[in-house]
Amino acid sequence: MKKKLNDTRDNYTLLQDIIDTYRYPDGTLNKIAVFISTLALVLLVTLGHFMIAGIKNLRSMKTVSASELTVDEIQEYITNSYLDAIDDYTDGDLNQEAAKRKILKFLAEYIESSNGFTTEQNQALEEIINQYLTENDIYSDIQSNKDAIDALTKIIETKYAENKAYVDQLIQLLQAQLDENTNTDSKHYKELLSEIGKLKAYTDGQLNDKSANLTSMIDELRRTYKNSLGASDYSSGGVYGKGAYVIYNEHLYVSLKDNNTASPSDSSSWELTDLEKILNNLEKTIFQEMESMHDELKLSQEEGDAVLKNDMDSKDNDLQEQINRINDRISDNETYFEFGYDPATNSHGYYVGDSFKPF
Repeated sequence: MKKKLNDTRDNYTLLQDIIDTYRYPDGTLNKIAVFISTLALVLLVTLGHFMIAGIKNLRSMKTVSASELTVDEIQEYITNSYLDAIDDYTDGDLNQEAAKRKILKFLAEYIESSNGFTTEQNQALEEIINQYLTENDIYSDIQSNKDAIDALTKIIETKYAENKAYVDQLIQLLQAQLDENTNTDSKHYKELLSEIGKLKAYTDGQLNDKSANLTSMIDELRRTYKNSLGASDYSSGGVYGKGAYVIYNEHLYVSLKDNNTASPSDSSSWELTDLEKILNNLEKTIFQEMESMHDELKLSQEEGDAVLKNDMDSKDNDLQEQINRINDRISDNETYFEFGYDPATNSHGYYVGDSFKPF
């Protein structure tokens, strides 16, 4: 293995060798030859550096922001993950299990770096993808993996689309809160505006690598909203008026009646605020998230089966039509027939007697 030229001493020694090689018998230098050889050395080192850097960039999988969580971007990333694994797998470097682990690693990093999902959603997506890859083979050509790529794309895109819909509801709720409560003090008004700005950045796809993930955004939003309403921790034995806000088990409740002494667990006396109702959709457990994703995969499979059945029915009809045409034409002459190709008409067909009949 050749030693890399990565220090000044190595470069100097090689330069001296070049100079000694191009000395005339009388000790003088062939300056032109030295210049050309030295230039070649510089170009070789420089080009080698950029080629290696280029290969590294080509092989590396980039992180993404929520702005790239579109169907096309998701599908492209999943396709690239498969291509990268297939490249090693078909060269004999990876077996099926290793190829699946590589794809899962790439997709898990992609999902987490997008900042588009909660911590529980990240884990649920990773587990669902792992299960899906376990149950399906990785094929050596990308087209044969198309169904798997489409299914994984739909799972990720569907979950992100759901998140965006709920975040849109939060934006509308907070904006209405500001519009209706003109007495909100300046500090809390600015804080709520800031939260609206973060949520809009999420729905507009303007998050960046430094943005908090969705779980952090939700936690900060809840704290800001509680503070803006003047909510305090629920006190057992306290008496609350209608419309009073309390924090119970880390969630925000509003009193439904005056002289309220009941616990917030009593749904006839308290209810979750509209904000909490929306956030509940974004804060499902890993099990709940996986259950809905399993249903989504089942739906995708049912849709795929329906398309396949329609396609098969169509082909069956076409085949039956061809058979009927052949039977009709064979009845023209009951002597004999054989299939063949007619160069004159550039078509396949069959002969009935001496007569050629194209399909």
